[in-house]
Amino acid sequence: MFDEDAYTATIEPLYGARRDAQADAARLAQNNDLLPHAYAVHRRVDFTTYDTYCIDPPGCEDADDGFSIFTASTRRFLAIHIADPTEWVSPDSALWLDICERGVTRYPSNRAPIHLMPKDVVDRASLNGTAKNALTVLTEIHPETSAPAGSVRLLF
Repeated sequence: MFDEDAYTATIEPLYGARRDAQADAARLAQNNDLLPHAYAVHRRVDFTTYDTYCIDPPGCEDADDGFSIFTASTRRFLAIHIADPTEWVSPDSALWLDICERGVTRYPSNRAPIHLMPKDVVDRASLNGTAKNALTVLTEIHPETSAPAGSVRLLF
Protein backbone atom coordinates (compact mmCIF):
# COMPACT_ATOMS: atom_id res chain seq x y z
CA MET A 1 0.00 0.00 0.00
CA PHE A 2 1.21 3.47 -0.91
CA ASP A 3 1.11 5.87 2.05
CA GLU A 4 0.38 9.57 1.75
CA ASP A 5 3.91 10.70 2.69
CA ALA A 6 5.39 8.52 -0.05
CA TYR A 7 2.76 9.85 -2.48
CA THR A 8 3.65 13.44 -1.63
CA ALA A 9 7.39 12.79 -1.93
CA THR A 10 7.15 10.78 -5.16
CA ILE A 11 4.12 11.94 -7.16
CA GLU A 12 3.76 15.64 -6.38
CA PRO A 13 7.18 16.58 -7.80
CA LEU A 14 6.13 14.90 -11.06
CA TYR A 15 2.47 15.95 -11.22
CA GLY A 16 2.32 19.08 -9.09
CA ALA A 17 0.78 19.71 -5.70
CA ARG A 18 -2.81 18.76 -4.98
CA ARG A 19 -5.22 21.65 -4.63
CA ASP A 20 -5.23 23.28 -1.19
CA ALA A 21 -8.82 23.90 0.00
CA GLN A 22 -7.91 26.91 2.16
CA ALA A 23 -5.84 28.57 -0.56
CA ASP A 24 -8.61 27.85 -3.08
CA ALA A 25 -11.22 29.42 -0.79
CA ALA A 26 -9.14 32.61 -0.55
CA ARG A 27 -8.53 32.68 -4.32
CA LEU A 28 -12.23 32.08 -5.03
CA ALA A 29 -13.34 34.84 -2.65
CA GLN A 30 -11.01 37.35 -4.31
CA ASN A 31 -11.98 36.06 -7.78
CA ASN A 32 -15.72 36.28 -7.07
CA ASP A 33 -15.35 39.92 -6.07
CA LEU A 34 -14.11 40.58 -9.63
CA LEU A 35 -17.09 38.94 -11.39
CA PRO A 36 -18.57 39.51 -13.86
CA HIS A 37 -15.32 40.35 -15.62
CA ALA A 38 -14.75 42.45 -18.73
CA TYR A 39 -14.20 39.44 -20.99
CA ALA A 40 -17.43 37.62 -20.11
CA VAL A 41 -19.28 36.23 -23.14
CA HIS A 42 -22.66 37.95 -23.41
CA ARG A 43 -24.01 36.34 -26.58
CA ARG A 44 -24.25 32.57 -26.31
CA VAL A 45 -25.95 30.13 -28.67
CA ASP A 46 -28.55 27.86 -27.04
CA PHE A 47 -28.04 24.16 -27.87
CA THR A 48 -30.40 22.85 -25.17
CA THR A 49 -32.98 21.74 -27.72
CA TYR A 50 -30.54 19.12 -29.06
CA ASP A 51 -29.50 15.88 -27.39
CA THR A 52 -25.93 16.11 -26.14
CA TYR A 53 -23.81 13.08 -25.34
CA CYS A 54 -20.97 13.33 -22.85
CA ILE A 55 -17.88 11.39 -23.93
CA ASP A 56 -16.15 11.35 -20.53
CA PRO A 57 -16.17 7.99 -18.71
CA PRO A 58 -18.88 7.12 -16.16
CA GLY A 59 -18.08 8.52 -12.73
CA CYS A 60 -15.83 11.23 -14.15
CA GLU A 61 -15.65 14.23 -11.79
CA ASP A 62 -14.90 16.73 -14.52
CA ALA A 63 -17.11 15.85 -17.47
CA ASP A 64 -16.07 18.47 -19.96
CA ASP A 65 -16.48 16.98 -23.45
CA GLY A 66 -19.64 16.22 -25.40
CA PHE A 67 -21.20 16.24 -28.84
CA SER A 68 -24.53 16.62 -30.60
CA ILE A 69 -25.65 15.44 -34.03
CA PHE A 70 -28.82 17.05 -35.29
CA THR A 71 -30.77 17.98 -38.40
CA ALA A 72 -31.96 21.52 -39.14
CA SER A 73 -34.12 21.84 -42.25
CA THR A 74 -32.57 19.17 -44.47
CA ARG A 75 -28.99 19.67 -43.26
CA ARG A 76 -27.19 17.50 -40.69
CA PHE A 77 -24.75 19.06 -38.21
CA LEU A 78 -22.08 17.93 -35.76
CA ALA A 79 -21.47 20.07 -32.69
CA ILE A 80 -18.52 19.31 -30.42
CA HIS A 81 -18.93 20.89 -26.97
CA ILE A 82 -16.13 21.63 -24.49
CA ALA A 83 -17.01 22.98 -21.04
CA ASP A 84 -16.36 26.71 -20.70
CA PRO A 85 -15.52 27.84 -17.15
CA THR A 86 -14.41 31.32 -18.25
CA GLU A 87 -17.49 33.04 -16.83
CA TRP A 88 -16.34 32.11 -13.32
CA VAL A 89 -12.65 33.02 -13.55
CA SER A 90 -11.51 36.63 -13.73
CA PRO A 91 -8.27 37.18 -15.65
CA ASP A 92 -7.38 39.77 -12.99
CA SER A 93 -7.45 37.27 -10.11
CA ALA A 94 -4.96 35.18 -8.15
CA LEU A 95 -7.07 32.19 -9.25
CA TRP A 96 -6.23 32.97 -12.91
CA LEU A 97 -2.51 33.11 -12.07
CA ASP A 98 -2.78 29.75 -10.27
CA ILE A 99 -4.55 28.22 -13.29
CA CYS A 100 -1.85 29.55 -15.63
CA GLU A 101 0.86 28.09 -13.40
CA ARG A 102 -0.80 24.65 -13.23
CA GLY A 103 -1.52 24.52 -16.96
CA VAL A 104 -3.56 21.29 -17.02
CA THR A 105 -5.49 18.82 -14.90
CA ARG A 106 -3.18 15.92 -14.05
CA TYR A 107 -4.28 12.30 -13.73
CA PRO A 108 -1.86 10.27 -11.59
CA SER A 109 -2.41 6.53 -11.69
CA ASN A 110 -4.87 5.17 -9.12
CA ARG A 111 -5.39 8.59 -7.54
CA ALA A 112 -7.91 11.39 -7.75
CA PRO A 113 -7.09 13.98 -10.44
CA ILE A 114 -5.09 17.06 -9.51
CA HIS A 115 -7.50 19.56 -11.01
CA LEU A 116 -6.46 22.65 -12.91
CA MET A 117 -9.24 24.59 -11.17
CA PRO A 118 -10.79 24.48 -7.70
CA LYS A 119 -13.64 22.00 -7.22
CA ASP A 120 -16.21 24.81 -7.10
CA VAL A 121 -15.28 25.95 -10.63
CA VAL A 122 -14.98 22.35 -11.91
CA ASP A 123 -18.48 21.60 -10.61
CA ARG A 124 -19.96 24.76 -12.16
CA ALA A 125 -18.38 24.02 -15.56
CA SER A 126 -18.91 20.24 -15.71
CA LEU A 127 -21.27 19.16 -18.48
CA ASN A 128 -23.03 16.76 -16.10
CA GLY A 129 -26.62 17.61 -15.24
CA THR A 130 -28.20 20.90 -16.17
CA ALA A 131 -27.34 23.20 -19.09
CA LYS A 132 -23.82 24.63 -18.90
CA ASN A 133 -21.71 27.09 -20.83
CA ALA A 134 -19.58 25.51 -23.53
CA LEU A 135 -17.31 26.32 -26.42
CA THR A 136 -18.83 24.61 -29.44
CA VAL A 137 -17.26 23.72 -32.76
CA LEU A 138 -20.09 23.40 -35.29
CA THR A 139 -19.90 21.97 -38.78
CA GLU A 140 -22.34 20.69 -41.35
CA ILE A 141 -21.96 17.02 -42.26
CA HIS A 142 -21.96 16.11 -45.96
CA PRO A 143 -24.98 13.79 -46.54
CA GLU A 144 -23.06 11.28 -48.67
CA THR A 145 -19.50 11.29 -47.31
CA SER A 146 -20.20 12.28 -43.66
CA ALA A 147 -17.19 14.59 -43.94
CA PRO A 148 -17.36 18.18 -42.74
CA ALA A 149 -19.03 20.38 -45.34
CA GLY A 150 -18.77 24.13 -45.61
CA SER A 151 -17.30 26.29 -42.89
CA VAL A 152 -16.53 25.36 -39.31
CA ARG A 153 -17.84 27.78 -36.69
CA LEU A 154 -16.69 28.41 -33.13
CA LEU A 155 -19.62 29.31 -30.89
CA PHE A 156 -20.11 30.06 -27.21
